[in-house]
Amino acid sequence: NGATTRIVFVLTRSESASAESVTWQALGLDASRFPGGVIPTGTVTFAVGENSREIVIEIAGNRNFTGNANLGIQIVSHTPNLIVGNVDTHVQITDDDSVLSVTPAAPTVLEGPNGGLTEVRFTITRTGALLAGSAGWTAEGLPAGVFPNGVIPSGLVEFAEGETSKTISVFINGDATRSADQSLSVRLTGTDTNASINTTAPQAVVTVQDDDSVFGIAPGAPSVTEGAQGEYTEITFTVTRDNGRVPATVDWTATGLSPNDFVGGVIPHGSLLFGEGETVKTVTVRVRNDGGIEPTETLHIQLSSSDGNVTIDPAAPGADTVIEND
Repeated sequence: NGATTRIVFVLTRSESASAESVTWQALGLDASRFPGGVIPTGTVTFAVGENSREIVIEIAGNRNFTGNANLGIQIVSHTPNLIVGNVDTHVQITDDDSVLSVTPAAPTVLEGPNGGLTEVRFTITRTGALLAGSAGWTAEGLPAGVFPNGVIPSGLVEFAEGETSKTISVFINGDATRSADQSLSVRLTGTDTNASINTTAPQAVVTVQDDDSVFGIAPGAPSVTEGAQGEYTEITFTVTRDNGRVPATVDWTATGLSPNDFVGGVIPHGSLLFGEGETVKTVTVRVRNDGGIEPTETLHIQLSSSDGNVTIDPAAPGADTVIEND
């Protein structure tokens, strides 16, 4: 692109005893392929003793792949003493341009856990002539803080001769903050002088799906009656989350009562593993009924988690059930 290529045709004659002239014109290419946008024409004059003359035509290079073409020279008139052997001749112009596109490896990707990195892949492909070349790209759609070191990724890919595709990777930071899905795109920003960007696929978009969950807990009933001596009362709590895209674990522990109030004299605690798609689970605690006279007590279940995709709802980090003594 931006350069010109010289093509030489040789016009010959078998006798050179007299001066003669030949008028010619180029054919096969439209005017835009020539410098100045004008189809070349001209007249060649042979001096006495000359048997050959050169016709030089320049064609303008570009970056648009259009396929191979033929450039011809045609003799349109000549002086009477000449007999034309062949009225025209052609040279094949080989298109050396390529067209580049970018596509995502997958239409969606999960954001990933807090503290981790998620790789998002894109493929840059090219068609047409496959000379050695290059293409620039940049990521768009997400703020700089989503990327490692707070820098929006960009780069340059180099194609060896004959290569048709290159894969690039963009890394994003995972977090534990519940948010809407976002779009990450990679846009082609430029090419070498023998390539153009496909206008129908100048960029590729991937949906980054939020895989974080906000967990909360609620009591099955606000209060229960302790019950008869020697028996146990089951108290149930419901744990919910607002996003079931990935498995997640939440921990729970009971507080508010002494160890002797529970089965085996041990304060209950545990973990709930939510499978993909699960959003509701229950916690059941068995409280021992001692038959003694005692004030009303409150059983509290507190949630916690070290899972990188979990946030505990600050409005419902724990839940209480009042145990009324009988």
